[in-house]
Amino acid sequence: MVWNDRTVRFRLAIASLLVFVLVTVLVGVHWSPVARLDRAISAWARRFGGAHPSWIDAWGVITHTGDTLPLSVLGGAAIILLLVSRRPLDAATVLVVAVVVQVITLGIRILLARHRPVDPFTPTSGLSYPSGHTLHSTVAVLLAVHLLKNDPQRRAVAWLLGSFAGLIGVSRVLLLAHWPTDVVGGWLLALGLGLLLPDVIATVAERRTPSRPPPSPAAPHTPEGPAPPSR
Repeated sequence: MVWNDRTVRFRLAIASLLVFVLVTVLVGVHWSPVARLDRAISAWARRFGGAHPSWIDAWGVITHTGDTLPLSVLGGAAIILLLVSRRPLDAATVLVVAVVVQVITLGIRILLARHRPVDPFTPTSGLSYPSGHTLHSTVAVLLAVHLLKNDPQRRAVAWLLGSFAGLIGVSRVLLLAHWPTDVVGGWLLALGLGLLLPDVIATVAERRTPSRPPPSPAAPHTPEGPAPPSR
């Protein structure tokens, strides 16, 4: 399983980041096939959503679970719980990954300066690529799976939470908060960083931890007993 093999995680992370770079370049140069696909899917979402208000309400509930406030509360609670449980490295991992992902996301958004679809079905703000809801919810899932490294239910949790993070990404397209490629980019970047960063942090911590010196060759063992009487 991918979660138990560091080499597999590394390869999957690098592959995801490489594909993310490709998608980002295509979005940045406004490659016409990608732009047409984005517009076509968003146009369908607008027509269908406009004709089905209950559809919009249902997806709105899902999308708000990926808002900044609930994810920040969950992240803060996780850090406190890990510190109380005497797992400082895991607590530091949650904090460092969250900060690094946020900085990278802001940098990419400023670099591409892509605008969102007009007249969305849900409140939006800021630039569009990559989708923050998609990216942060997916990274949160990967961190949760990482923290459950010794839990026998880890695989079931991964599928359950991963499916929900996927729905959050879909909701951003159906509510016209993002273009489809914004969400694809968010998933790819989340998969790359969410798999790579925890292992990098763990490797750095292992190298900084002083190793114990090997035991010296044992001297011949003589059983202890009462000292012989002096003469």
